[in-house]
Amino acid sequence: MKVVELLCSAAFRGVYGGVPMPVETFALGDLFRITIVKYLAANPDRRWDNNYELRAKAGGSVTDLTQIGLKIVAFEQALHADKVRFDRMRMSTWEEDSDPYDPGTFVSLPLSGAGLRDTSGGQVLALNVCYHIARVPISGRFGAIFYRGALTEGEVEAPAGKFILTSLAAEFTLLNAALDDSGMGDVLNGDDPIWEIAMINKTGSNVRNVLAFVPRGVAVVPFNHAWYNRNVSP
Repeated sequence: MKVVELLCSAAFRGVYGGVPMPVETFALGDLFRITIVKYLAANPDRRWDNNYELRAKAGGSVTDLTQIGLKIVAFEQALHADKVRFDRMRMSTWEEDSDPYDPGTFVSLPLSGAGLRDTSGGQVLALNVCYHIARVPISGRFGAIFYRGALTEGEVEAPAGKFILTSLAAEFTLLNAALDDSGMGDVLNGDDPIWEIAMINKTGSNVRNVLAFVPRGVAVVPFNHAWYNRNVSP
């Protein structure tokens, strides 16, 4: 069953008892967080996630929220190795940061499929060696996305004892193709009628729209990083 079909099914309504949820309809300016959970095929017990914050430019429904979520999934699949499996997508109303993060109102949907990058010619790097993408906002400091399972041995080198990308130009090409093919490029350049990617401060009092994703290099990120191996429910 397709994800959008699931949202309209009796089975889905049964899970939530038919009770309206804040994610079912939304208004201009509402804030959301989408989380994509992944794992390596060889190690399904260790999962990690990446999070995206969004602001609505217009009102809509949970179907619109799901569609932008699936664009994010397609974007991530284009960047990740074929050994990475996509486990589930969680769409929630945004709330102030807490530990653990528990928005209380969310939809969690199963995913299937894997990364699209053929890694038959090289090993995927350890999961603490991440592809560092910058979120470029309209003003202020850049944000960061750390993608695990997205780099292979042939893409990095360490001429001075520190990992760098072998070819920044090649990574730009790969990233731009992923943005175009997934439709995320339209979201970032303002052509999407409903959504913009955002950076939201801890209290939600400052929301900056993100204009671009740009390769920054390689980051070695601890396994106990705040966004890694989080116990996401259900």
